[in-house]
Amino acid sequence: MKAERYFERTGSVNALPPRAYFVPSGNEHDAFDGRSGDRFTSLNGTWKIEKYESILDVPDNFCELKPSGEIPVPSCVQLHGMDKNQYVNVWYPIPYDPPFVPNENPTYHYQKTFKLGKNRERTYIVFEGVDSCFYLYINGKFVGFSQISHRISEFDITDFTAPGENKIDMLVLKWGYGTYFEDQDKLRFTGIIRDVYLLNRPEEHIENYAIETSMDGTVKFRHLGGAKAEVTFLKQTKEVSEGEEITFKVEEPRLWSAEDPYLYNLVIKCNGEYIGEKVGIRTSEVKGGVYYLNGKPIKLMGVNRHDFNPHTGAAVTLNDILTDLRLMKELNVNAIRTSHYPSCPEFYKLCDRYGFYVISESDLECHGVTTRDPYIDYFKGFDHMADDERYEAEIVERQKHNVIVNRNRPCVIIWSLGNESGYGKCIEAAAEYVKSEDKTRPVHYEGASHIDKAENEEKYYSTPLDFRSFMYPGYEEFAALKDDKKEKLPVILCEYCHAMGNGPGDFKEYWDTINASDRYAGAFVWEWCDHSLIIDGKHYYGGDFGENLHDGNFCVDGIMSSEREITPKAFEMKKAYEPVFMTFDGNVLKIRSRQYFQPINALLTVIYKNDGKEFGRKQQPVSLAPNEEIEVGLVGSHVKIASLTLTEDKGLLTDGHEIARSGHTDDGCFKKGEVAVCEVVFADNGRFIEATAEDTKFTIDKTSGEICSIVGKCGEILSSPLSFNVWRAPIDNDRNTTSWKAERLRYLRSEAREIEITDSAVKVKGILCCAPFAPAVGYEAEYSFKVDRVDIKVDYKAAEYVKDLPSIGFITSLDKSFNDVKYYGFGPNESYIDRRLSSIKDVYETTVDKMEVKYVKPQENGSRYGTEFMEITDGKTAITVEGNFSFSALPHSVFDYTDNMHDHELPERTATHLRIDFYMSGVGSHSCGPELKKCYAVPLSGRGEISVAVSEKNK
Repeated sequence: MKAERYFERTGSVNALPPRAYFVPSGNEHDAFDGRSGDRFTSLNGTWKIEKYESILDVPDNFCELKPSGEIPVPSCVQLHGMDKNQYVNVWYPIPYDPPFVPNENPTYHYQKTFKLGKNRERTYIVFEGVDSCFYLYINGKFVGFSQISHRISEFDITDFTAPGENKIDMLVLKWGYGTYFEDQDKLRFTGIIRDVYLLNRPEEHIENYAIETSMDGTVKFRHLGGAKAEVTFLKQTKEVSEGEEITFKVEEPRLWSAEDPYLYNLVIKCNGEYIGEKVGIRTSEVKGGVYYLNGKPIKLMGVNRHDFNPHTGAAVTLNDILTDLRLMKELNVNAIRTSHYPSCPEFYKLCDRYGFYVISESDLECHGVTTRDPYIDYFKGFDHMADDERYEAEIVERQKHNVIVNRNRPCVIIWSLGNESGYGKCIEAAAEYVKSEDKTRPVHYEGASHIDKAENEEKYYSTPLDFRSFMYPGYEEFAALKDDKKEKLPVILCEYCHAMGNGPGDFKEYWDTINASDRYAGAFVWEWCDHSLIIDGKHYYGGDFGENLHDGNFCVDGIMSSEREITPKAFEMKKAYEPVFMTFDGNVLKIRSRQYFQPINALLTVIYKNDGKEFGRKQQPVSLAPNEEIEVGLVGSHVKIASLTLTEDKGLLTDGHEIARSGHTDDGCFKKGEVAVCEVVFADNGRFIEATAEDTKFTIDKTSGEICSIVGKCGEILSSPLSFNVWRAPIDNDRNTTSWKAERLRYLRSEAREIEITDSAVKVKGILCCAPFAPAVGYEAEYSFKVDRVDIKVDYKAAEYVKDLPSIGFITSLDKSFNDVKYYGFGPNESYIDRRLSSIKDVYETTVDKMEVKYVKPQENGSRYGTEFMEITDGKTAITVEGNFSFSALPHSVFDYTDNMHDHELPERTATHLRIDFYMSGVGSHSCGPELKKCYAVPLSGRGEISVAVSEKNK
């Protein structure tokens, strides 16, 4: 194959310049849905395909050959057996040697036939996304070449086609020059990943236009290219020619916002074509260090979203997008950052319709420059391409295919130049281009935050950007930003609350700061969903596909599962993003609206509970004007739960959907029962001490100082000793806590050093230790025996070399028949000291299987924070624990979760594994975020007290 090596240089060949996205129709009826009209022909479906190891293997006459395989379009070749999957985050998947790519560069010959009628006019072919670049041939003749994976590539193929059957041949390359600019944190896919279609257009037609609006109701239409057209808006029609601008005026306009996504109809007519535009009247601007939408300092409560389906990869359907948007609405998300490339054009139209604020990001990430040699300083190496003028044209070109294409979408409130590409002359040129092309929106780019302020203060404060953007800053650093007198920009977190595995524990920390000042515009969770592939019903991630370069399960970092199941951590986000603040002040419930444009009309339900049982309920309609606060009187109760639900369908949400929920638990709600004192009979039998309290016998092992047996009326209760434990199966956010592994904390075992028997107690002095180190923890424990129970008091202190403890408490295993659980603590979902915004302290009943949260990579899960009482039973015997602790009762052990790499590798359940923690470390977001706050860490010395009782269930 002797094709020009366009794939190793910037730019396209014969592709039309980018234009505003629209699909024209031949009749006014279909103006707003051109894909249903007669000028649109979809080429999606089955295509022929042939794989070559290199473009050099492609024969010169390949257009005359019929490929031997088939593939659906759109799709990714990796998911159809024609290449291995690979997940890399920062690394480039190829050697760093721009503009060159490997000679062994998988190349795919796609082929498709289509028919044209005799009465055609001009024929265009449109590709909405091809990864990474492609050569296009029609009827054996070269048409052109295009790159930038997520751009819309349009070619005029009129002169290459004829009435009747025509044939498309394409060569799609896995890698090209663009690979150096598309190093996004995601599974890497290849192929025709988005829709392909034909447009039949008149010889003379409108080519491009821009729509701009103002809060006073002014709607401007700028004709940017093509034939004269008629524009109709609110029953008023005006003619406009290329280079001209016309205006319309809406009296008392209804402004577009995520709260009220109201759209006006505008129709463009030109030589038998009709184009419908949904116009949202709104403004988006930065003034005085504050971001304003429609003149209000709104908060962006956002997520980062990739195009991803666990079965089809980067090829997503309209239904996939709608599913995401519906779930986002259910979880109170109002903003989306398209990470890290423009989404398909229909995504934006749906966001217009259903109300989402969008930061539309250009297809740019050069993260791999930081790893181009094994010893490079990460931040000093980041600017390598961003500050090299050789790359300016490519970086600016990528802005065009974001801004020009999506400029007419009201949902797009901010442009983002790209992601993690360093900072320098090329980025400044990109910002200047965007500002010259569109003056109606501010510009975002996070990379400028890495300019060394101490070294170049002037440069730091004078970048041509409109936001000071950060990823995962420390909490104190973030809170202090509002006090920087030199800072003139609003602050935004384009990524925060890294949602990998069990976490994040950051929502309260960040939103306490964001809510406290208008200087903070909002924040976007990284990221919306896990990116594990599902193959034969099992989840797979980096390293599972035979790659020798990968980033493991770092792609499994969503607030939602890859299947779009709502996870427990998603409820934390929903709570942080609620459209109201609900607070309890004694017997008064205060409700304040967080909305700026629309009233909240909902049904307030207040539920009164005691011992987990509802004994009262009061309902009343509530109407809050924007930012209004109301007070609702309550009556005394142990637990009060307030719920706000919709009273009618609203966009993607249905009548009865809960938009906010809050609870208050009275102090002293749980009262311990009276415990009878009895005579305790001790028997010292060599290695073991037996303590009998009425019908229950407790055995303490002198070697470990632990209770190794509890025998009640129904026999032995424990399947393994009630062992001292500091280990938890590392969560993804523990991956940077290297001391746990270095100190071999998982191998610690108890050694008793002194044991003393008193009238009704056994006192133990002991250590937790493992080879080859000195003792890691010293403790003094006291076991006090009463009727059918033992009170346990432990004072502990970690050794000086121990940097941090995962937890401190006890673990044991029970027969798997112990399955029913009741507890008084924070629930109903798993909760931790720093992850309980959405939890309410109450009495809950559940089962062992339901307590388990299956993370794709197994890890600590299912704990319940702030528990004062728990009971687990097999129906005959009940084990109860009282005190102040966290606990979990799970079908797998802490070591099962530690030692298995995938959830489908966990063994079958053989026991119930109970853990009781005096302290459990918070979850944080340290896999990619700040270190866990000290107040959420396990104290290195302290005391824990619990009471463990055994009784017959029917008592």
